[in-house]
Amino acid sequence: MDTGKSSKEPKVIKVELKLRISLLSRILFRRAKAVANDLDDRACRTKLCAEPVGDFEKLFREWDQWGWHRVTFYGDLKEPVYAFADALGWKVVVEA
Repeated sequence: MDTGKSSKEPKVIKVELKLRISLLSRILFRRAKAVANDLDDRACRTKLCAEPVGDFEKLFREWDQWGWHRVTFYGDLKEPVYAFADALGWKVVVEA
């Protein structure tokens, strides 16, 4: 993000983003096994192909509720995600 200031000064995150995050107070969570990369040039540039662990039908039915974009972390992070949400007083929403 370019703030128009010298690169030696810290960059600033807009307040609107902070407010949106604090109002949502949720972490979307799902687990999956990575199986491939999708090299198709449509939509996102990097697309992970994965086999969901859990209720695929629920994931499919409710996908649009939270928007299309997700962030992927590798590793089994279930316990740390729940601990993080608990520390913030946030709710974990299981997608699948």
